[in-house]
Amino acid sequence: MQCPVCNRLDAGKVGTNQYFCPHCFVEFNMTAQGVKLYYIESDGSLVALDDMTKPYSYIKEDSGIS
Repeated sequence: MQCPVCNRLDAGKVGTNQYFCPHCFVEFNMTAQGVKLYYIESDGSLVALDDMTKPYSYIKEDSGIS
């Protein structure tokens, strides 16, 4: 599966329509409405990126993705 953030092709499936990218450390799901991205908190909980105050571009900065 291709990651919608870094475009690498090795995102793995972790659930029904739920995927994880080991390069930018986000989970995402594919629905008829599009892609929804989730940040993984240190306790393992998921936070939808559109619910966070920072723009999602910080993921690329934190993970070294350019």
